[in-house]
Amino acid sequence: MAEVTGENRARNARKASKVGSRLALLCHAYAALFVLLMPMAAAAQDEDRAAANEADPSLSGWQFFQTIEGRDLRAARYLAIDLPPEVFGRARSDLSDLRIADAAGMRVPYARRELRPRHQRDPVRIVRQFDEGKNEAKRYVQVNLELADPGPQGHNDIEVRTRGMNFRRRVQVLAANDATFDDPVVFLDTFLVRYEIEGRVLDLKSLQYPAQRSRFLQVRVYADAQADKDIPTIEAVQIRRLISTPGVYTPWTPAQLEPRQDIRTESGPGSGWFITTAQFPGEPLPWAQLRFRTRDAEVERPFRLQIADPDQPRQDIDGIDWRWQRDQDVRYLVADLPHDFFAGRLRLVITDYANPPLNIEAVEFRIPVRQIIFMPEEKKLHGPLRLYYGNPSAGAPNYDFQNRLPADIKPPPAAFTLGKRESNPAYQPPPPTLHERMPWLIYVALAIASLALLAILAGLARTALREQELP
Repeated sequence: MAEVTGENRARNARKASKVGSRLALLCHAYAALFVLLMPMAAAAQDEDRAAANEADPSLSGWQFFQTIEGRDLRAARYLAIDLPPEVFGRARSDLSDLRIADAAGMRVPYARRELRPRHQRDPVRIVRQFDEGKNEAKRYVQVNLELADPGPQGHNDIEVRTRGMNFRRRVQVLAANDATFDDPVVFLDTFLVRYEIEGRVLDLKSLQYPAQRSRFLQVRVYADAQADKDIPTIEAVQIRRLISTPGVYTPWTPAQLEPRQDIRTESGPGSGWFITTAQFPGEPLPWAQLRFRTRDAEVERPFRLQIADPDQPRQDIDGIDWRWQRDQDVRYLVADLPHDFFAGRLRLVITDYANPPLNIEAVEFRIPVRQIIFMPEEKKLHGPLRLYYGNPSAGAPNYDFQNRLPADIKPPPAAFTLGKRESNPAYQPPPPTLHERMPWLIYVALAIASLALLAILAGLARTALREQELP
């Protein structure tokens, strides 16, 4: 009898435990579902708001506008606007909230183009490599290449990979009419460079040269007298055809340069300067190219550029092409960024070591032109045209006009400009979301779930105590 009673107690305890576990799981599922549904409801609210924005003739969801200024709208079939820097500070980073509208709110479809530089590298096939060997007397290694027909445009880019670190090795490339290399001609004589500086690697292995149509090349890599005990080896060679399309940039525009600060870098004493836009300090901009003006002599020091937005961790921008330019007695330290970096503030860092710091007088920037092209139907428009922006909930318009616009527009579009940035008097801030109206609601839901869980655990504890008290 006692054994049966014990079995019943154990069975009841297991049942109570299962029921408690299921109820606890149900409470957690309820809380998780509530937390999940809140952002979904907010997203649905944003979608409804975006749809309402597109039907609103007053464009009350857009905070700013600039009036389109220029000649008669009938000046050309297509009209174009180059977006000025002040647009980027208040528009969405992808510019999807741009809208063109007349005084009655009628939208004008447009296409957006970026006139940035483009570089296309097409590989030229290497048919065979032969006669690879070393010249001990002159301390170089060589390899001969036979290329496939490079076509009328030829080839103008070579990449040579060798092993090692912290070297500066002379490289020569020679061309010949056939595989005998009886009378080769040197058309490239420069250096391969690889150094590690402050934890970053400077690796110069891709070299450009005037276009060549020769199919037979000889590559020679010399040992660095200071760094190489042995003659290096050539790991790989690639021949390419580099086609570059120059971009169109905005004019050089002054930026705001804050006073120099004494800092200490990883390698020693240095200098730091913060950089923002002069007209609208702190507003984000797609930085692409900067130049720093000085009257000091050109120097080769570790230069760095950082994204340094306030209250955000600083981020080094890698892959910058630093170079010096000279204009009479003025020198410019130019920084070509590998791509656009969207930031409100940058920071220039120079490691000076024991040298006197550079006297940076001013800084300017320019960015690839972002162009808006449209074709207004004058008879249907009322009043001046305006470019609206500053609507975080607006989606991309995806106008059919973007796909219909020919790649090569002839005659070119007539250039129009934008007036000063103005606040939209019809702007109405979006209504607060459920979470913004009742931020405490999620905590109430979690508290209810926790109390329910505690009640279940208390009930289980009482059941277990009763089972133990039974004879």
